[in-house]
Amino acid sequence: MIEKILSEAIVDAGSGKEFSFPFDLKDAKGMLAFELEALSEQGILYDGAYCSQIKKERLRNVKIGLGICTFRREEYIEKNLRILKDEIIHNTDCALHGHLEVFISDNAKSLDAKRLQTEQVHIYPNRNYGGTGGFTRCLIEMKRNEKKSAITHALLMDDDVVIEPQALEKTYLLLALLKEEYLDAFIGGAMLRLDQQFIQHESGAVLYTDTGFLSSLKNGLDLRSSENCLYNEIEEHRDYNAWWYCCFPLRVASDENLPFPFL
Repeated sequence: MIEKILSEAIVDAGSGKEFSFPFDLKDAKGMLAFELEALSEQGILYDGAYCSQIKKERLRNVKIGLGICTFRREEYIEKNLRILKDEIIHNTDCALHGHLEVFISDNAKSLDAKRLQTEQVHIYPNRNYGGTGGFTRCLIEMKRNEKKSAITHALLMDDDVVIEPQALEKTYLLLALLKEEYLDAFIGGAMLRLDQQFIQHESGAVLYTDTGFLSSLKNGLDLRSSENCLYNEIEEHRDYNAWWYCCFPLRVASDENLPFPFL
């Protein structure tokens, strides 16, 4: 690893104060980060964020349909719906507020739909056609609501994932700022282990067509290591991204290319 200091600054405040530090991205390569050192025992960091100045007219009109397939996972579904409602759907300070609707395929027909459904959360009792059939039902319902709800993108996500609302918010902002050449691109989320959340399980996969075997990319990386985080950013060819977190333009889904509902 080669480290290079782009800039340094010393700040002083007798009480809470906001400071902004610009990044010069013109010649920057690799990973950008900052280090903060308190010069006295009274130094306190209250909060921090990366941000950019973007004109509103540059933002694309994006609305995400979040598709979740579930089978007798009430505990996970109710917990994740609680997070989505508290942090996004009812949170007017969230950038994703008003740009998300949830579509759940209930393959066991066991969810309490009357209690859980809202204007932005839709639950559909479904036959148990497995994960593929469940996610297909989500896509079918999104297509039916495409004009009414102005949905532009589908995001397929497992029912038992640990939701980080900021990941959803960043996905929305990335879609809103996409360049023309990437409008048809898919956004795939990597998976971390639940028992060791610093270990990456997969970041996309390669399909070997002769054997039908999938090989996980960057499996087993310990993301506590700066070197591994840098290596993780190296682009590789990938054929596949699992539906635990996979986002794509809804227009690519049609009656002719829906997933095959096999168990």
